[in-house]
Amino acid sequence: MKKMEKSLSFVLALVSAVMIGGCGGKETETKTPKNDNHTENSVWKKDTEYMVYFGLNDKTTGEQIVSKEEATKKIQAVFEKKGVGYTVLDAYGAYLEEDKVVSNETVILDILMVSEEEMEEAVNEAVDELHLASAMVTKSDVTYRFYTTE
Repeated sequence: MKKMEKSLSFVLALVSAVMIGGCGGKETETKTPKNDNHTENSVWKKDTEYMVYFGLNDKTTGEQIVSKEEATKKIQAVFEKKGVGYTVLDAYGAYLEEDKVVSNETVILDILMVSEEEMEEAVNEAVDELHLASAMVTKSDVTYRFYTTE
């Protein structure tokens, strides 16, 4: 259990570092323009963070049918179509089912700045698209801010 806690701590630290560093995209020569969510040395804002865990085993066969790369692309397409931003984390997971360990490749999305309804709609569509039994979602209250430099 300690090993899993350390792994989870590492993943959370990594997610924080990625979020502070930005969401990627093309770098430009000019400063990011100010707006409600992304302002120069913005104030701390409160939000809800959703972590969505997509275990990739098929709900009928119990085996992974689609590759992690293909599954990630399909999940991203659903969330982008719905206008829901995310950060993708690559993982491997396991759980107990009637005294049997079931393991699977896992795609995790870290989601902020979206309503719970928008998140749920995208998750349900992705679960259906990939023919999964379910996706696990965790919900946490977080505080964030953006940092910019000149």
